[in-house]
Amino acid sequence: MRNYNSVKQQNKRYKVTPVWQPYTRWYNNLVNLKGLRCLDYGCNIESGFYHKFLADNGNVQAGRAAYFGYDIDEDSLRWAKDNKLYYDFFADNLMLEGFDVVNASQVYEHLTPAERASFLRRAHELLRPDGVLMLDFPYISNLNHLYHFEDITHKPVGCGQEAAFINTFGFDCKLYLTGLTIPYKSLQTNIAEFVLNMALGYYPFHTTVIVARTVPLPRAATV
Repeated sequence: MRNYNSVKQQNKRYKVTPVWQPYTRWYNNLVNLKGLRCLDYGCNIESGFYHKFLADNGNVQAGRAAYFGYDIDEDSLRWAKDNKLYYDFFADNLMLEGFDVVNASQVYEHLTPAERASFLRRAHELLRPDGVLMLDFPYISNLNHLYHFEDITHKPVGCGQEAAFINTFGFDCKLYLTGLTIPYKSLQTNIAEFVLNMALGYYPFHTTVIVARTVPLPRAATV
Protein backbone atom coordinates (compact mmCIF):
# COMPACT_ATOMS: atom_id res chain seq x y z
CA MET A 1 0.00 0.00 0.00
CA ARG A 2 1.21 3.48 -0.83
CA ASN A 3 2.70 5.57 1.99
CA TYR A 4 -0.21 7.07 3.94
CA ASN A 5 1.55 10.30 4.90
CA SER A 6 2.48 10.95 1.27
CA VAL A 7 -1.12 10.42 0.19
CA LYS A 8 -2.38 12.64 2.99
CA GLN A 9 -0.08 15.48 1.91
CA GLN A 10 -1.08 15.16 -1.76
CA ASN A 11 -4.73 15.24 -0.71
CA LYS A 12 -4.37 19.02 -0.24
CA ARG A 13 -3.95 19.40 -4.03
CA TYR A 14 -7.37 18.01 -4.82
CA LYS A 15 -10.39 20.25 -4.58
CA VAL A 16 -13.71 18.94 -5.77
CA THR A 17 -15.49 20.68 -8.62
CA PRO A 18 -19.29 20.58 -8.17
CA VAL A 19 -21.25 20.12 -11.40
CA TRP A 20 -24.58 21.97 -11.29
CA GLN A 21 -26.04 20.59 -14.50
CA PRO A 22 -27.73 17.32 -15.50
CA TYR A 23 -25.32 14.43 -15.10
CA THR A 24 -25.91 12.80 -18.51
CA ARG A 25 -25.47 16.05 -20.45
CA TRP A 26 -22.30 16.91 -18.55
CA TYR A 27 -20.90 13.36 -18.87
CA ASN A 28 -21.52 13.24 -22.62
CA ASN A 29 -19.47 16.43 -23.02
CA LEU A 30 -16.70 15.29 -20.68
CA VAL A 31 -14.71 13.46 -23.35
CA ASN A 32 -15.30 12.66 -27.02
CA LEU A 33 -14.53 9.01 -27.82
CA LYS A 34 -14.48 9.47 -31.58
CA GLY A 35 -11.54 7.59 -33.09
CA LEU A 36 -10.33 6.36 -29.68
CA ARG A 37 -9.41 2.89 -28.49
CA CYS A 38 -11.36 2.28 -25.29
CA LEU A 39 -11.44 -0.37 -22.57
CA ASP A 40 -14.52 -0.65 -20.35
CA TYR A 41 -13.68 -2.33 -17.03
CA GLY A 42 -17.02 -3.70 -15.88
CA CYS A 43 -18.74 -3.87 -19.27
CA ASN A 44 -22.18 -4.95 -20.41
CA ILE A 45 -24.63 -4.13 -23.17
CA GLU A 46 -26.32 -1.52 -20.95
CA SER A 47 -23.07 0.29 -20.14
CA GLY A 48 -23.41 4.04 -20.57
CA PHE A 49 -19.80 4.17 -21.69
CA TYR A 50 -20.45 1.55 -24.40
CA HIS A 51 -23.39 3.52 -25.77
CA LYS A 52 -21.41 6.77 -25.61
CA PHE A 53 -18.66 5.08 -27.65
CA LEU A 54 -21.20 3.99 -30.25
CA ALA A 55 -22.80 7.45 -30.39
CA ASP A 56 -19.45 9.23 -30.72
CA ASN A 57 -18.30 6.84 -33.46
CA GLY A 58 -21.50 6.56 -35.48
CA ASN A 59 -22.36 3.10 -34.12
CA VAL A 60 -19.32 1.49 -35.74
CA GLN A 61 -15.87 0.31 -34.76
CA ALA A 62 -13.60 1.37 -37.59
CA GLY A 63 -9.96 2.17 -38.04
CA ARG A 64 -8.40 3.00 -34.70
CA ALA A 65 -11.74 3.44 -32.95
CA ALA A 66 -12.41 0.31 -30.94
CA TYR A 67 -14.33 -0.71 -27.82
CA PHE A 68 -13.18 -3.58 -25.61
CA GLY A 69 -14.70 -4.82 -22.38
CA TYR A 70 -13.65 -6.75 -19.30
CA ASP A 71 -15.84 -8.26 -16.60
CA ILE A 72 -16.09 -11.27 -14.32
CA ASP A 73 -19.89 -11.46 -14.41
CA GLU A 74 -20.84 -14.50 -16.50
CA ASP A 75 -23.52 -12.77 -18.59
CA SER A 76 -21.34 -9.74 -19.30
CA LEU A 77 -18.39 -11.97 -20.08
CA ARG A 78 -20.46 -14.02 -22.51
CA TRP A 79 -21.77 -10.87 -24.22
CA ALA A 80 -18.27 -9.46 -24.66
CA LYS A 81 -16.83 -12.71 -25.98
CA ASP A 82 -19.77 -13.44 -28.30
CA ASN A 83 -19.37 -9.98 -29.84
CA LYS A 84 -15.55 -10.20 -30.01
CA LEU A 85 -15.22 -7.29 -27.59
CA TYR A 86 -13.47 -9.09 -24.74
CA TYR A 87 -10.00 -8.05 -23.59
CA ASP A 88 -8.39 -9.76 -20.58
CA PHE A 89 -7.49 -6.72 -18.52
CA PHE A 90 -4.91 -8.44 -16.34
CA ALA A 91 -3.46 -11.20 -18.53
CA ASP A 92 -3.37 -9.87 -22.10
CA ASN A 93 -0.25 -7.82 -22.89
CA LEU A 94 -1.01 -7.33 -26.57
CA MET A 95 -2.08 -3.72 -26.12
CA LEU A 96 0.30 -2.35 -23.52
CA GLU A 97 0.20 1.46 -23.81
CA GLY A 98 -2.38 0.91 -26.53
CA PHE A 99 -5.58 2.33 -25.05
CA ASP A 100 -6.64 5.97 -25.12
CA VAL A 101 -9.25 5.56 -22.40
CA VAL A 102 -9.87 3.05 -19.61
CA ASN A 103 -13.29 3.43 -18.00
CA ALA A 104 -14.65 1.91 -14.78
CA SER A 105 -18.20 2.95 -13.94
CA GLN A 106 -19.76 1.92 -10.62
CA VAL A 107 -17.06 -0.75 -10.22
CA TYR A 108 -14.27 0.84 -8.18
CA GLU A 109 -16.29 0.78 -4.95
CA HIS A 110 -16.50 -3.02 -5.18
CA LEU A 111 -12.71 -3.42 -5.04
CA THR A 112 -10.66 -3.88 -1.88
CA PRO A 113 -7.73 -1.48 -1.36
CA ALA A 114 -5.33 -4.15 -2.64
CA GLU A 115 -7.52 -4.76 -5.70
CA ARG A 116 -7.67 -1.02 -6.37
CA ALA A 117 -3.88 -0.89 -6.34
CA SER A 118 -3.68 -3.79 -8.83
CA PHE A 119 -6.31 -2.17 -11.04
CA LEU A 120 -4.57 1.23 -11.06
CA ARG A 121 -1.15 -0.26 -11.74
CA ARG A 122 -2.50 -2.26 -14.66
CA ALA A 123 -4.54 0.64 -16.05
CA HIS A 124 -1.39 2.74 -16.21
CA GLU A 125 0.38 -0.06 -18.12
CA LEU A 126 -2.43 -0.33 -20.67
CA LEU A 127 -2.95 3.38 -21.27
CA ARG A 128 -0.86 5.28 -23.78
CA PRO A 129 1.16 8.27 -22.57
CA ASP A 130 -1.35 11.03 -21.85
CA GLY A 131 -4.17 8.46 -21.82
CA VAL A 132 -7.21 8.90 -19.59
CA LEU A 133 -8.62 6.79 -16.77
CA MET A 134 -12.28 7.57 -16.02
CA LEU A 135 -13.83 6.45 -12.73
CA ASP A 136 -17.24 7.06 -11.23
CA PHE A 137 -18.61 5.71 -7.97
CA PRO A 138 -21.11 6.68 -5.24
CA TYR A 139 -20.24 9.89 -3.41
CA ILE A 140 -19.58 8.75 0.14
CA SER A 141 -20.92 11.89 1.89
CA ASN A 142 -24.40 11.84 0.39
CA LEU A 143 -27.38 10.53 2.35
CA ASN A 144 -28.86 9.09 -0.85
CA HIS A 145 -26.26 6.34 -0.78
CA LEU A 146 -26.37 5.13 2.81
CA TYR A 147 -28.21 2.02 1.65
CA HIS A 148 -25.31 1.15 -0.69
CA PHE A 149 -23.14 0.22 2.25
CA GLU A 150 -25.66 -2.30 3.54
CA ASP A 151 -24.41 -4.37 0.59
CA ILE A 152 -21.28 -6.21 1.72
CA THR A 153 -19.72 -5.86 -1.76
CA HIS A 154 -19.66 -2.03 -1.49
CA LYS A 155 -16.65 -0.39 0.13
CA PRO A 156 -16.57 3.33 0.97
CA VAL A 157 -14.45 5.43 -1.41
CA GLY A 158 -13.27 8.89 -0.43
CA CYS A 159 -12.66 11.92 -2.67
CA GLY A 160 -9.49 13.94 -2.18
CA GLN A 161 -7.48 11.18 -0.56
CA GLU A 162 -8.60 8.66 -3.18
CA ALA A 163 -7.51 11.05 -5.94
CA ALA A 164 -4.17 11.44 -4.15
CA PHE A 165 -3.84 7.66 -3.87
CA ILE A 166 -4.56 7.25 -7.59
CA ASN A 167 -1.97 9.94 -8.31
CA THR A 168 0.77 7.76 -6.78
CA PHE A 169 0.27 5.22 -9.59
CA GLY A 170 1.24 7.70 -12.29
CA PHE A 171 -1.88 9.79 -12.81
CA ASP A 172 -2.89 13.42 -12.48
CA CYS A 173 -6.50 13.60 -11.31
CA LYS A 174 -9.40 15.98 -11.68
CA LEU A 175 -12.17 15.43 -9.17
CA TYR A 176 -15.87 16.17 -9.72
CA LEU A 177 -19.14 15.73 -7.84
CA THR A 178 -22.19 15.40 -10.03
CA GLY A 179 -25.73 14.07 -10.19
CA LEU A 180 -28.42 16.08 -8.41
CA THR A 181 -31.28 13.63 -8.86
CA ILE A 182 -31.60 9.86 -8.91
CA PRO A 183 -33.86 8.73 -11.80
CA TYR A 184 -35.54 5.85 -10.01
CA LYS A 185 -36.65 8.07 -7.11
CA SER A 186 -39.66 10.35 -7.21
CA LEU A 187 -39.36 14.11 -7.64
CA GLN A 188 -40.57 14.63 -4.08
CA THR A 189 -37.95 12.23 -2.70
CA ASN A 190 -35.18 13.84 -4.73
CA ILE A 191 -36.17 17.31 -3.48
CA ALA A 192 -36.39 16.12 0.12
CA GLU A 193 -32.96 14.46 -0.04
CA PHE A 194 -31.43 17.52 -1.75
CA VAL A 195 -32.72 19.78 1.05
CA LEU A 196 -31.65 17.37 3.80
CA ASN A 197 -28.12 17.00 2.41
CA MET A 198 -27.71 20.77 2.14
CA ALA A 199 -29.13 21.32 5.63
CA LEU A 200 -26.58 18.91 7.10
CA GLY A 201 -23.71 20.54 5.24
CA TYR A 202 -23.20 17.87 2.55
CA TYR A 203 -22.92 18.36 -1.17
CA PRO A 204 -26.24 17.20 -2.69
CA PHE A 205 -24.59 15.13 -5.44
CA HIS A 206 -24.76 11.35 -5.66
CA THR A 207 -21.73 10.54 -7.86
CA THR A 208 -17.99 11.13 -7.64
CA VAL A 209 -16.17 11.30 -10.98
CA ILE A 210 -12.39 11.16 -11.29
CA VAL A 211 -10.72 11.89 -14.62
CA ALA A 212 -7.07 10.86 -14.35
CA ARG A 213 -4.49 11.47 -17.06
CA THR A 214 -1.35 9.34 -17.17
CA VAL A 215 2.00 10.88 -16.33
CA PRO A 216 5.41 9.14 -16.39
CA LEU A 217 6.20 7.16 -13.27
CA PRO A 218 9.46 7.88 -11.43
CA ARG A 219 11.92 5.05 -11.97
CA ALA A 220 11.92 4.11 -8.29
CA ALA A 221 8.12 3.66 -8.31
CA THR A 222 8.28 1.06 -11.07
CA VAL A 223 10.55 -1.32 -9.13
